[in-house]
Amino acid sequence: MNASLGSTLALSKAIQGREAAIRHLAHSTSAPSNLNAWVLA
Repeated sequence: MNASLGSTLALSKAIQGREAAIRHLAHSTSAPSNLNAWVLA
């Protein structure tokens, strides 16, 4: 149970980090190409 909860929290943090990175790229000057590259990676 604890291991499952731990991996769920880790996955949640990873998803939040990815979303933060996407938002950061979306505000950069070359947003379209960077955002597409990140999403497809």
